[in-house]
Amino acid sequence: MKRSVIVLLMMLSGGCATVVDGTRQPVNFTSTPAGVSVYKVNGDLLGVTPFTVELSRSGDKQFVARKEGYAPQVVKVAYRKNDTTHANAVSPMTYFVADTVDVISGAQLELAPQVDFAMAPKGE
Repeated sequence: MKRSVIVLLMMLSGGCATVVDGTRQPVNFTSTPAGVSVYKVNGDLLGVTPFTVELSRSGDKQFVARKEGYAPQVVKVAYRKNDTTHANAVSPMTYFVADTVDVISGAQLELAPQVDFAMAPKGE
């Protein structure tokens, strides 16, 4: 009986990256030279390097970097599948619900914690 209860609890306790890791993650931006303005695709200023910002895992992964005297540059935040989502498979009964929540919330992705880039002077 005790073993059956333990197995049942394991089946019902599938992981969910949305709950465990959240939907936002800190990302550090650094550049050469420093003092580069990084903008969202919609034109809103994200920050001036070096800076750290909390990004939505489901949001933009591409930004535009600008600095006087330098060519504008597209800056991308790398990402991969979040390992925590594999815990959803522990519970076959709730796998599809937990996995769907992770996909919709963006928590199934893990963003690169560091984005480094170098600006090229205009005309080069």
